[in-house]
Parts: sequence; structure tokens; C-alpha cells
Amino acid sequence: MLRGMIKEVACSIPTVRRVFEQRDTAMAQAEAARRQLQDAQREAAELSSELSALTGGGVEGSAQEVLPEYSKAGFSHWGEDFIVEFIFSSVMDGRYLDIGCFHPALYSNTMRLYRKGWSGVNVDPNPFMIKQCLAMRPRDVSLNKAVGKERGSIEYYSFHDWASSNTASPEFARVIAENQNLDMPVGKSVELVTLSEIMAEHFSDRTPEFVNIDVEDLDVDVLQSGDWSRYRPKVIAIEDIKFSSDAPDDSAIYRFLKAQGYRMFSRCIYTSFFIEKDFNANSFQFP
Repeated sequence: MLRGMIKEVACSIPTVRRVFEQRDTAMAQAEAARRQLQDAQREAAELSSELSALTGGGVEGSAQEVLPEYSKAGFSHWGEDFIVEFIFSSVMDGRYLDIGCFHPALYSNTMRLYRKGWSGVNVDPNPFMIKQCLAMRPRDVSLNKAVGKERGSIEYYSFHDWASSNTASPEFARVIAENQNLDMPVGKSVELVTLSEIMAEHFSDRTPEFVNIDVEDLDVDVLQSGDWSRYRPKVIAIEDIKFSSDAPDDSAIYRFLKAQGYRMFSRCIYTSFFIEKDFNANSFQFP
């Protein structure tokens, strides 16, 4: 009782009252921060559990437990992996080659295939991302290399480990730096191999059914380094930002693959899909 009377008298003094008010405010803020931290920790745990399930790190089939009914998980940037799954719906043990793979799950056009039972080769000049591939896709071969016209080395420009615009094209890197007000990164030398060399070393017994190419402005160089008379994947997905449906022949990618006997059958935002002519004739018969 005496303590309450003392506090009441003290609070009648403006300076003392402000001290008590500041203390009470600080205590309320601390409690709110504690609750926010608990919420953030709980949300982080839930997200970690979902990511583990979606990427196959959890119990088999657990992805269905975290997804709403009738839904399915996609990993691609624009939904490209659903197109790939449609084409190869009956193939359970196929093989793929993912050039410029980036992350093993984030924006990946091959992660759904991996979870289905496929395996293949991932290639990227970003050593950080290749480490992620090695950890998350133990059935795959993951190579820290670049792919281009001829064997040798090439300068690789990395803005940071997670940047999807990292590139071996200095022109493309300068455009990104200017548009995003970033410093132009210093190029680092990485090993350069050709598409035909990768095929010969890793797919000599069986050409991959699916090839994905996304190498930031150097896609034509990759295509030109292949042996298209010997290695003919059934479907190719390739980024072609400048493609126009009104003038497809303006695209060097379109012209090259058309000349090799591939038909463009789908377009998903910036990704063009091509199907090998004989495979198309004996299966989907896309016009």
C-alpha cells in the first residue's frame, strides 16, 4: 500500500511521470518485438519444412501434405516445367542436360523431372550454385563450367552469388550494371567447354531427352558448339528474350534450330520450346 502511495505521489511530478511512461513504452515494445521474433521463427520453420518437402528433402510424398488440394508444385520461373512434364508424362527415368542451371530448385526447369526419377548434368559457371546442386541433387553430375563455341576459358561476371543475371557476356553485364545502377563486376576466368564435348563425355550412350539452355545472351554460342547430327535431344527449352511471334525468323535461335530439324511448338514468356521433327511426327504432331 505504501509503495502504491509513493508511486502515485512520484507520478504527480512531471519528470518522474515521463520516466515511468518511457519505461512502460519500452516494456511494451520489447514484448511486441519478442512476439514478432517468435512469429518469424515459426514462419521460418514452416517455410523450411515446405522447401524440404518440395525439393525431395523430406519424407517421400510429403509435398502433398503442404500443398492445397488439387494443386501441384512448380519450380520454374514462368511455369516451363509443366510444359516439360506434359511432353514427358510417360517417361519415368529420362535424362536431361541443364546448361546455365542456376539453382537446383529456384527457377529450375528440371527439378520436377529430378523428383520424378530423372537424372542428368547441370552446368553453371557460378561455383556457389554448383555447390547447391551437389548438395540437393546427388544423382546428378554438376559441373562448374561455362559452355561456348570452343574449349578454353572465358571471363565470368558475377554480381553476387544469387544473381540470376550473372553472365559470361561483358555486354550483357554492362547493360545490367547500368540499368540497375550497379558496379560492373570484375571478370573471373572459368573453364569453357563445348556442347558436343559434354554430350560425348556424359551422354555417349544415350542422348538426353530434354536440354535446357539459359546462358544470358550467349545461347547461340552454345547451340553452335553442338554436334546436331549425332546428338538430337527430343525437346529443347531455351531463353530467347528478343523473340517476336510476328517475326520469328528475326531470332538467331529460331533460325538455327529450325535449320537443325526442330519445330517451335510453345512459348512461355521468355522461353521458347522446340521439338525434334521425328519425335514430333511419331508423337504429338504439333503443326
